[in-house]
Amino acid sequence: MLVFRSPTLKKNLIWYEIESEKVEDYVMGVMELSALEFEITGATVDGKPGALKRLERFGLPVQMCHFHMLSIVTRYTTKRPRLPAAQELRQLTKLLGTSEKHQLLTH
Repeated sequence: MLVFRSPTLKKNLIWYEIESEKVEDYVMGVMELSALEFEITGATVDGKPGALKRLERFGLPVQMCHFHMLSIVTRYTTKRPRLPAAQELRQLTKLLGTSEKHQLLTH
């Protein structure tokens, strides 16, 4: 399920049942919302290769979902990293959803 949601209206605007996610699915949703005259102020994606760059071409600020970011870090460092750098990276990644940019830069 690919969902396009409005955080200000607190409702799902459009959604697609998809079998395998493609960058074009994101593009289709953005185009449909634009045609319906919704103002798109940003996008959060799961890290599908090419999705970030493709949506940025629409002039949108785009970020990767924090859950998927943590999953990627965990894939390369494990849930219980032994090296201090990997431990710090994992801790920083866990803070992503609740921190401001300036807080992350001071760690």
